[in-house]
Amino acid sequence: MFLNDLSVLATLLLLIGTSGFFSASEIGLMGLSRYRAQQWTSSPTPAGRALSWLLSHPATMLGAILVTITTCNYIAEAIATSWVIERLGRDFIWLPIVGMAAIVIVFAEIVPILYASANADRIARAVAVPVRLVSMFLAIPVWIISALGNLMGGERWPRGGIVTAEELKAIVSTESEQAALEEEEKEMLHSIFEFADMVARDVMTPRQNIVAVPAGATIQQAATTASQKRLSRLPVFRENLDHIIGIVFVKDLLLPLKEGKGDLAVTEMMRGHFPVTETKKVSELLVEFRRRKQMLAIVVDGQGHTIGLVTMEDLLEEIVGDIFDEYDLATPAVERFGNAVVVDGRMSIDEASKLLGRPLPEGRYATVAGLFLNRLGTTPRERERLEVDGFSLTATRMDGDRIARVRISPANRAEKRTDGDTKEDG
Repeated sequence: MFLNDLSVLATLLLLIGTSGFFSASEIGLMGLSRYRAQQWTSSPTPAGRALSWLLSHPATMLGAILVTITTCNYIAEAIATSWVIERLGRDFIWLPIVGMAAIVIVFAEIVPILYASANADRIARAVAVPVRLVSMFLAIPVWIISALGNLMGGERWPRGGIVTAEELKAIVSTESEQAALEEEEKEMLHSIFEFADMVARDVMTPRQNIVAVPAGATIQQAATTASQKRLSRLPVFRENLDHIIGIVFVKDLLLPLKEGKGDLAVTEMMRGHFPVTETKKVSELLVEFRRRKQMLAIVVDGQGHTIGLVTMEDLLEEIVGDIFDEYDLATPAVERFGNAVVVDGRMSIDEASKLLGRPLPEGRYATVAGLFLNRLGTTPRERERLEVDGFSLTATRMDGDRIARVRISPANRAEKRTDGDTKEDG
């Protein structure tokens, strides 16, 4: 009798353990990302081959798991009920019903599911071979059950998991730590993820830095301005920058200049333009540039006032970093001199804050130059300095009215002019 009781207990433990094993298998295999699946299924190991088969037969896999779990639970409850009736009588028939329900819920469902949820990748590899064997063994009954489900309007099981943006970021970080990605590649991939959340205001050249020509200017005057400012495109305006009427491309001015027609109005060579709101997603703006076959857009606020301009180059630089064209001087983006740093005026506030290790004040501006102009209230002179919330900012180089380079240092430890300053003045 004692041996019989032990065999019943061992059988119940085996059934509950098997049910828990397949509950964990279901969560592990369903939670496996497409990235990990592709990585492991290319492996020639038994687990890799089994995983490849399971992912190519998802309906059979899930059906076999559910059939096994249900069968184990029913058999366990039947054995427990029979044993209690034999030992204690029918008056205690409620005991196995309540007891087995609690045991199955805790040890065959909750515990294995919680563990598998936290260790999906590890579980998937560990269970691949046994789950495949069971799936192949139960293929025919599972096929029948699946056919009945399809007749009742069920949908086919989707292939593979969904790779989320956060998971992709984690993958990039992991691969870079393992030296599979270069640092520049890692930064570019992270820039792509951030690109989707950026709007035109984040990448635009602010209004105070826009170089434009009036509608009454001549081709010669426009070409001279473009040459002095090292620009390839210039907005054309009437009265002020809130009334931009078009864009002139420097390359369009070359032929008239060669033919001695420099006195022609710049509007004769003007191309169309299009405005975008400051909250327009840069990903949508990129599509708009391609659709319109244009490279520059004017950024406006809710009242239609011009607050900046954005170019295709601005968008691409958010992904690949600074792009130097034939007009750009190859000045390093960041130069360090003791406690001070010298940065491009177009550097974003967020990027500069990360560089400094302390947050710069935020406001209705996106760049370091915008901060300088906002606090000063006017266009600074070269070498002009002001203090802002514990920082000392110096406009070390001006490009016309544009703040090209800014020196930032702690205000309470402002450094004297150094050799680095002289170098920056160029």
